[in-house]
Amino acid sequence: MSSAATQPGRILLVDDEPDLREVVSKRLRVAKHDVTEVASGAEALAKIRDERFEVVLLDVMMPEMNGLEVLARLQEMTDKPAVIILSARDEITMRVQSLDMGANDYLIKPFEAAELVARVNVAIRQTRALRDAISVAHEDSLTGLGNRRAFDQRLEQEVARALRHSRPVSLMLLDADGLKRVNDAHGHAVGDEMLRTIAECLQQTVRISDHAARIGGDEFAVILPETSSESMAFVERRINASFGRARYHKDLVPAASMGVASLPTDAVDASNLKRIADERLYDAKIDRGSMRPVEESS
Repeated sequence: MSSAATQPGRILLVDDEPDLREVVSKRLRVAKHDVTEVASGAEALAKIRDERFEVVLLDVMMPEMNGLEVLARLQEMTDKPAVIILSARDEITMRVQSLDMGANDYLIKPFEAAELVARVNVAIRQTRALRDAISVAHEDSLTGLGNRRAFDQRLEQEVARALRHSRPVSLMLLDADGLKRVNDAHGHAVGDEMLRTIAECLQQTVRISDHAARIGGDEFAVILPETSSESMAFVERRINASFGRARYHKDLVPAASMGVASLPTDAVDASNLKRIADERLYDAKIDRGSMRPVEESS
């Protein structure tokens, strides 16, 4: 593989022509990239919500949802992949429109395989550099989750997107149960281990399109786009099950109280969503009888 990309890239190829997908995928796989193929814009958006790609190769002319419509939706994402438009249209107006809308590159069909690989490698480098820069500014150093700044920005963006497209979005706030007692009984290093374990459970449970963050000392949050209030009971069960399977320091089990709110069911804006989730978190902590004692493992 070219030195332009030192590790295999994750590529999503979006084109309704099976023959072109076969040829492009084969060439990219020869270059050691990991390629996923879909035939429509709707399939592409669903894949990007659930999986993390570095580059999207996007055909313009597709039925139902064309490439420019997909491109517009991708620009609303915080952690978006680079986009290379694939098109038989060589008009300057189409190229300018695509780049103005956020495309990283524009490749005219038919194209040489070597040029395609070279442009993909450049796009991979750009995506990785941007994600690294964002990570430094927006990452919680203890857990690797997003920090408070990242959470606030992402919530405003996801709520705005949900309102614009009349789609649901949900917010879960969590407080780690018994952090002070863990710190008192075992030391702050074990308390940190507990927080990292909770973060790992969240990362393993939520989707790529969701955003988990540590927003305070023992406070966490998860933003869940395209998730209704009815679906949140299932999400809560999955997270609690993940906590139940996890262990840290001499077989201790992490736990957290949760408060959930959804838009448009419970709230009309980001501020309402946070307030209602916080109120329900407080109620959940009361229902759980505050913090339970931490037992020494036998």
